[in-house]
Amino acid sequence: MVKDYGVWRAKPVSYTFEDREADPDSPHLSLYFDDGDGAEGRAAINIKSGNKEESRLAYWTVSDFTHNVTTKLAQQKNGFRRLSGASEQRLDGLALDYIRSNLFNRACGRILPHDVDGADNDILDQLRPIIDRAISARATVYIYGSEFNNGKGIHNVHMNQGNSGRWIKDNGVFQDGCLIFQFEDHWEAVFIGFASQAVHTEDGPERAGYPLPDQDFITWADLLAPEQPDDGKEKVDIEDSPVFIVEALVNPTGPDQQPGTAPETITLKNRTRNEVDLSGWKIRIKTGDTQTLPSGTRIGPADTKTIETSVPLSNNGGIITLLNTEGFKVHGVSYTRAEANGANLDATLEEFIIEEITINPKFPKNYFNGLSKGKGFFPKEAPKRTEGLSHAHILEFSSNMLWSGPGSGISDNSVDSMKHKNIFPGLPNAHWLIVNGDFLGVKQFEIEFQDHVIIGDTPPQWTKQVIEWIHKNISKPIKYLWPTHHHRDHSGGAAEYVKIGAKLIVPEVATSYWSSITGAELITFNETHPYIHSDSEHQAWFIWEEQATHSIDWSYALITDKYPTFKSGIAVIEADAWHPGTPDANNDKWEMREWLGQLDKDGLPESAYVLPMHGQISQVSELIEHTDYLYPPKAIGGWKNGGDLCEA
Repeated sequence: MVKDYGVWRAKPVSYTFEDREADPDSPHLSLYFDDGDGAEGRAAINIKSGNKEESRLAYWTVSDFTHNVTTKLAQQKNGFRRLSGASEQRLDGLALDYIRSNLFNRACGRILPHDVDGADNDILDQLRPIIDRAISARATVYIYGSEFNNGKGIHNVHMNQGNSGRWIKDNGVFQDGCLIFQFEDHWEAVFIGFASQAVHTEDGPERAGYPLPDQDFITWADLLAPEQPDDGKEKVDIEDSPVFIVEALVNPTGPDQQPGTAPETITLKNRTRNEVDLSGWKIRIKTGDTQTLPSGTRIGPADTKTIETSVPLSNNGGIITLLNTEGFKVHGVSYTRAEANGANLDATLEEFIIEEITINPKFPKNYFNGLSKGKGFFPKEAPKRTEGLSHAHILEFSSNMLWSGPGSGISDNSVDSMKHKNIFPGLPNAHWLIVNGDFLGVKQFEIEFQDHVIIGDTPPQWTKQVIEWIHKNISKPIKYLWPTHHHRDHSGGAAEYVKIGAKLIVPEVATSYWSSITGAELITFNETHPYIHSDSEHQAWFIWEEQATHSIDWSYALITDKYPTFKSGIAVIEADAWHPGTPDANNDKWEMREWLGQLDKDGLPESAYVLPMHGQISQVSELIEHTDYLYPPKAIGGWKNGGDLCEA
């Protein structure tokens, strides 16, 4: 094993390197860094192997590095932290292992020489640009390797296992070196190995890090060398890794490992044209715990197979590795806490190979001419300057095809320009605030109760004006915000409402997403338990269902009397499922039908009014007519199978 292994946190300052003229045998790139202790340190980075038979390097760069280790690194102090012999030298520790930590997609690596003529064809061409950017951006660098005996620098900044010959004594596990850069808005990583090193190694404790098998083992050169034809490299890769982990359900909705909660699962993909016997294969997680697949477990040619896990997948980020009966790693993935908890969505982890690229395909004549004038969804002209709205907003929303009013790009968003409608029989508390009266202009919803207000949706560029309008015209506090879904044009101003004390009414499935807003207090609802809000006169229901239209967290609301009768007014509020009053070409009938299916199941009468965010006020009956949906007659007493409304 290597001595004095650890990680050094510092700021990169400058670097020098030895080209083929300066040192053709054992050249290094010297990265100088400052960790704030007053002295400059040096990282000696190998840029050529000392192996005379195979002197090239294996190189991987990850331009958006999202591994869970970054969470641990961000908590480190400047300077060197020794990891040798520490508890951090393990699967879920701070120490790194190229094989076991699932740090990168191995197929994305390159085999590179030290210094040759030409561009983008040697290790210097790859290393120098990322280091230049890190120095320029004042990024933080985390250098993994072995501390110099004098304590003034670090070396072995490369893979330290899978060695043979005179380097075999350096083999070990969880002692690999690399460079990880923390920029202001993202992380990047550089991993360096030697082309002669083994792709598989022993776990230990005996012979830890030694090549597997002892002889005729696969090297990085076998997998990645440019002189190998692509089909040859692919054949080696598939033979060595015939099955991929393509999906993991890490955090299903509900309490973990409790009755009624869906099981955690891992989905495997057979990359070959033959059936693969998975009997005795193992799934290993970050704790080191394994699950052995039972005898008879098979996966068909090019097929997928979902495995229910008996080892718990951590919601705080982790790694998942598939091992064959010989203990060889077949495939592995990693995921972060954010990926495990982001809106409670499945963490999908997939690698793929592009089999064919068509260069300069032939297109029909006039293919790129576009639509003729008058037929486009938006006007064919640049967005114009609008008083009260910055150029930044105009460019952002116009380029994203949001709110492009005819001839103006985006209309005036001043408080005085806003209009208000309240036309619902028996529902004086249901307000439709028109901030843009164009055919697809933005409207906002306001549900007024006796001593407070609920706001529906929050387009970011109008948020402050809407808050001011409510203050001037309603004079009741905004205690709640209900975003119909997470898309930015419907939710971008949520933080402003949280600042004034509003609670967020959101589907349970999106809890993690909305919790990211500092100070946010959530009221959640799900498919079986809608959120019902009422006073002595009116009530509002907030409804979500799995596989909802438009987005996974899309929801709609119903407003009616506290104790409704057949004479009571009924209104539903929605965004993006239907744009009433606009041409059918501006609507997605599939989304319209999906929402109608939900309304049908919920028991909404077709006489109910629809308050859309885009379009004009209409009735459900018109939606039915536009879609030719077979919608059985309903009465308000049948809402949610009857009875619930009067008990709200």
